Amino acid sequence: MLRPELIASFEFDVDNLKHLTGKHGIESEDVLEVFSNGPVFIEDDVGQTGDWYMVAPVAGGWRTIVLTESRSRDRTVARPITGWPSNRWEIERYGAES
Repeated sequence: MLRPELIASFEFDVDNLKHLTGKHGIESEDVLEVFSNGPVFIEDDVGQTGDWYMVAPVAGGWRTIVLTESRSRDRTVARPITGWPSNRWEIERYGAES
């Protein structure tokens, strides 16, 4: 399982970029902005596709990115698989844990 404290980079490829940009309007730069803004990591529920929610304020609001382990299984690389504008619960968790 992915460990947030080990993340050093992100895995972007045709598959996840197509899903992120086409379905959710999220660019690779958005993922990097969330990561560089001191995110809070919220563990995803057991049985879900993702491992962690990465939540942080960004220009124009808040963003949540769902991460999972990279296809290469490199524990320092996270694979973003989806994302959205953060909801109230996610923002409150950011405040409680930051």
